[in-house]
This record gives sequence, structure tokens and C-alpha cells, in this order.
Amino acid sequence: MTQSDIFKQTVVYSIPHMEDAQVKHDIVYKTIDGTQLTMDVYYPADHDQCTMLPAILFIHGDAAWEHLQSIKESGQYRSWCQLAAACGFIGITFTHRSTHQFTDMHGPTEDILDLFAFVQHNAADLCVDSANIGVWLCSAGGPTALTALLRSIPEWLTCVVSYYALMDLHSLLDKISDLSAETVEQFSAITHLKTNPAKVPPMHVVKAGLDRPHFNDSIDRFIEEAKRQRIPVELVTHPNGQHGFDLFHDDETSRKIIRDTLSFFKHHLKRK
Repeated sequence: MTQSDIFKQTVVYSIPHMEDAQVKHDIVYKTIDGTQLTMDVYYPADHDQCTMLPAILFIHGDAAWEHLQSIKESGQYRSWCQLAAACGFIGITFTHRSTHQFTDMHGPTEDILDLFAFVQHNAADLCVDSANIGVWLCSAGGPTALTALLRSIPEWLTCVVSYYALMDLHSLLDKISDLSAETVEQFSAITHLKTNPAKVPPMHVVKAGLDRPHFNDSIDRFIEEAKRQRIPVELVTHPNGQHGFDLFHDDETSRKIIRDTLSFFKHHLKRK
């Protein structure tokens, strides 16, 4: 399957009226070295632009910059945001820089933090309930987004969903020559579970059973550490799922996991 084919794939679960979402495209949240980084904001079809709503921020994984430039328009993020909007939330998807195969973790992490700040600063204009925001992340969003969130847990963070994310980079030390032990420690989400365990929000962690071993091993270690810290984390496993199962594994297990993910957000992101 080509990169173009992958970008066309939508999630394997749908609900009525999701494609009726109102969308604001290409809002610039940051300019870096002359390049504009933008976001798209999805609203429920009947949103009146006066009602403040909870939001879900959808954070993509990693790839070469040539592919990431348009990732927010890919089927995965469009359809997840449409699902969020059809559930009564605001869905936000955006573009951040590449880690260049985990050799530059600071750049994309700074972008993600700047997006968080932009949404908070412009919450009224965006109709976002600034104290009621959830995050959905996947894959390389573990060392970037999840690490940033756990390192300094923001007051606005209500809940987190993690799909097949890399939560501990230690297994990459012998695979990536430019990866230092300091970087591994700093950008492993598992490291920061110990920072302030009492403030960690509800987390819903999803593992793809047939994913690469170092991804699943990192998730297992993260869950074990969460248990040691007495942090309540829900773990769900798709036993036959591959990395990206929400796009490529169209079976009832995938659909149930996506459905339960939406229920998790509905439970924690209460509409006023």
C-alpha cells in the first residue's frame, strides 16, 4: 500500500451525521523558519458558534516531513475528528514537525506544546471549553505528546487516549545510533509517570496485539509502572490488531474498541 493509499484510509467505524461536521481549515497556530503549522477544527453539524464545547486534540505519529505536511487532511484524522464532532465535541487535528526517526524530539514536542498554548489562548474564539479538553494520541505521539503531558500535567487536561504508542524509548538505544541515553530518559513517557502520579488524568491505553515487539513491550512496562504508582489506567488489547488497526483491520473488535474510546471521552468530557 502506497503512502497515498494510507492517507485515504478512514477509521473502520462510523456513526450517523459524522460527515456533516462544520470545519474551519488551516488555522495557523505557529510559524517556524518561514513554515506555517496549521490546524483544522471540526464542530458538530448543529453548532451555533456561541456554545462552548469540550474538545479532543488528535495528535499524529511520525513520518518524513514531506508526508506530515498534509497529515491533518488524511483520512485517519479527518474521520476521528468527524466522530468527535458527531459525539458533540470539538475535534482538533494539526500538523507538527517530524522527529526525523527519533533524532529530533525537541522540535515536534515544542510544536505540540505551542498548539496546546494556542488553543488555550484562543479558546473563546474557537468555542472550546478551555478547562475540559481530552487528548488522543498514537504511535510516536508517546515520546512527544504523552511525555510532554506527563512531564507537566496541565490543569485543562481531562483525559487521555493512547493508541499503539511507544511509551519507553530504552529499547531503541541499540537501534538508533544518534539516540542518547539522556534523550531516551527525557522522552520516555514511563519516566514521567513518577513525577506527580496523583495528578495523572484518566487514561485509556490501547495495544495492538500484533504490533512490533518494542512498541508492545513499552506499553506493558508503562502499565506495570502505572500499577506500581497506583495510577488507574485502562488497558485494552486488540489481539489480532496491527499498528494502525483503526484504519486497516475492519472487524468487530476494532469497531468495539473505537466505540468504547468514544464512550470513554463521553464519560469524562461532560458537556455543560
